[in-house]
Amino acid sequence: MRVSVAGVVDAAAERAGTPHAARRFISPLRLAGLALCLALGACQTDGSGMANSGGGGAVAFDSIDGPPQATFEKLVGQLNSEAETRRVAVASRSSGAAYRVKGYLAMHVQKGTATVAYAWDVYDRNQNRVARLSGEEPAGRVKGKVADGWAACDDKVLARIADKSMASLAETLGVGGTAPAPVATATASAPAAQDEKPATAEPAIRPDPAGVPVAALETSGTVLGYAAN
Repeated sequence: MRVSVAGVVDAAAERAGTPHAARRFISPLRLAGLALCLALGACQTDGSGMANSGGGGAVAFDSIDGPPQATFEKLVGQLNSEAETRRVAVASRSSGAAYRVKGYLAMHVQKGTATVAYAWDVYDRNQNRVARLSGEEPAGRVKGKVADGWAACDDKVLARIADKSMASLAETLGVGGTAPAPVATATASAPAAQDEKPATAEPAIRPDPAGVPVAALETSGTVLGYAAN
């Protein structure tokens, strides 16, 4: 019987409030430099009732549950890079950000194929969940163990997860700006016909309003590490 990878992430989210949940907090020191780099991030109201704040940054990442230490460190770096590229203002967990994000990652290996499932729960200042963004990313062929799956979750896999996640977060909340245009190459492409309309890209991840509610996470920690017995 096939196990739902998305269900694994939901189950991990449900367990986030238990003592045995391996929870990694994002240190304010890791995001301090990012917040300075993202001073140009725009803060607007998207008309859907999700009003952004002009002070303290638009988004704060509270925690990411599930991945090993090394994977966690790399993912934080990739998220920082994508946030800077998309000009999404990111603040430390101790700030009064308009939105707070809690992430969950789960590895599933089936028939030698590893898949990373991920979900981001977005909360407003009143601790109401306003969106859940989720997706799956293949990590390649492995021997068949979860540990092997995490080992296969390399920089390229994490870069794709960060790219899709930050793009969806920016679109859903109406924060940040457009990604910079690619650098022009020596070979110029032919101009588009006047009646030709540019293709509209579909969102990488769509919010799931029916996501499983999760318990409130403790966010008193200020350094990276497990919050487990």
